[in-house]
Amino acid sequence: SKPVPWQISSFSGLHRDRENTSARPADDEMNPAPDATPYKGADFGNALHRVLEQAQAPDWPGGRAGPEALRHCRQALIDFGYAPGMAGQGAPVLAGLAGNTLLAPLPEGPCLLDFPSSEKRHELEFHLKLELADAAEILSLLHRHGYCLKRERFGFSPVLNGLLTGKIDLLYRYAGKAYIVDYKSNTLTDYGQQALRQSIDDQEYDLQYLLYTVAVHRWLRQRITDYAYERHFGGIRYLYARGLDPAVAGRGIYSDRPAEDLVAGLDRCFSPGDHGHD
Repeated sequence: SKPVPWQISSFSGLHRDRENTSARPADDEMNPAPDATPYKGADFGNALHRVLEQAQAPDWPGGRAGPEALRHCRQALIDFGYAPGMAGQGAPVLAGLAGNTLLAPLPEGPCLLDFPSSEKRHELEFHLKLELADAAEILSLLHRHGYCLKRERFGFSPVLNGLLTGKIDLLYRYAGKAYIVDYKSNTLTDYGQQALRQSIDDQEYDLQYLLYTVAVHRWLRQRITDYAYERHFGGIRYLYARGLDPAVAGRGIYSDRPAEDLVAGLDRCFSPGDHGHD
């Protein structure tokens, strides 16, 4: 039989491959319409990620940008293609979104600004091994657990072989559990739970965070001797920056904790030869 080709892919590649070719791109920070504010789109979203990665509590007294934080905001905009004048005008806009993101209370209680650097890991890259994975079996498992229901196939071929690569915006640890954070700068008409759920479905972010969860599940298992999913993994937190308000708990935050059966099942499906050490 013909050998199965070895490929490197990502969530964005899987999303684009979905049978619905008219689906919107997976990127949350899509380029804005010409008449929209210049402080949207992919470059602005990248600048927001940069500022959140660099944020130090002393630079954000009370969640408001101090001089150093504003300097970081302006520089991030310049680094991602804004002219200096536009960056100067946009820095307070960026600082407002970043400050709300840093100060919004998470479901656990604290906000991102409360965590010391020892409890956070930014920009965690992963390479998820796919070893002769059965695409139909993966899709069936997802559907049984109520995920990716609009999808009619998974991946580029019936058997997947290679690596799925990606980068997790932030992993934080609270009360002994690891939590995945992804920052989204999408502009929605509403940031209540129903609207967030719709965004998750439309953009297939559920597939994105399931891949992240399997990657973190494997990463924790390598690092914690008595690792147990229920004990050591807290869930995912998708933070929609434009909907966050420190005074309104929960708005703009989408949370989930996929069932252990699903995560362990995906782990086995992705690398059938490895599951003996679970």
